[in-house]
Amino acid sequence: MSDYLTLTAEDNGKLFRIRIINTGEERIARFHHLMLAGRELWFPCFADPDHPEDYLRWVHDRNARAVSHVSSDESALQK
Repeated sequence: MSDYLTLTAEDNGKLFRIRIINTGEERIARFHHLMLAGRELWFPCFADPDHPEDYLRWVHDRNARAVSHVSSDESALQK
């Protein structure tokens, strides 16, 4: 059984703890399914919840996997 969550369009806009596949880094990010910062996405991706327009921090779901759901309270504690 995989340690990763399977995300769908219903998860759009929700916060997740993600693991970057090639580095093992974990961070909190918001899942986006179709659009992000006014841009149409080719692949679902994760973005910094505080700076979603910063495309340099976008991570496509092919390069990162969701590990767990995160409440907005838990996100505030990560800062």
